[in-house]
Amino acid sequence: MIKGFKFSNIFIDSANPEALCEFYHKISGWEILNKYGSPALETPNGLTLFFIKPDVPFIRPEWPDQPEKQQKQIHLDFEVGDLDEAIGMAISAGATLADQQYGGSQWKTLLDPDGHPFDLYEED
Repeated sequence: MIKGFKFSNIFIDSANPEALCEFYHKISGWEILNKYGSPALETPNGLTLFFIKPDVPFIRPEWPDQPEKQQKQIHLDFEVGDLDEAIGMAISAGATLADQQYGGSQWKTLLDPDGHPFDLYEED
């Protein structure tokens, strides 16, 4: 085990990092930061989500994964208090409900404005 090892940051590629940061801020309420020259959000438990423009042109991922297409590189899950309300708010902020759903009635997959899939779920 590496002494002091902890999970602290996630970097998400984006065609428009500022807009994607604003989208996740709208649905989460997490604090917007500018760290290391990048827009970022800090979660209540101290994890930081960074939104960065890649050095090569951003290619929107396909969901579900398709052969010979850009694969997802991250899939985030968020627990919410009211699933239907959360889905409505996420769509209002710019998300789309994914055509393919695999989580039954408890988990719903949405796509953020850059096409990254994320799940909203409500614990029983």
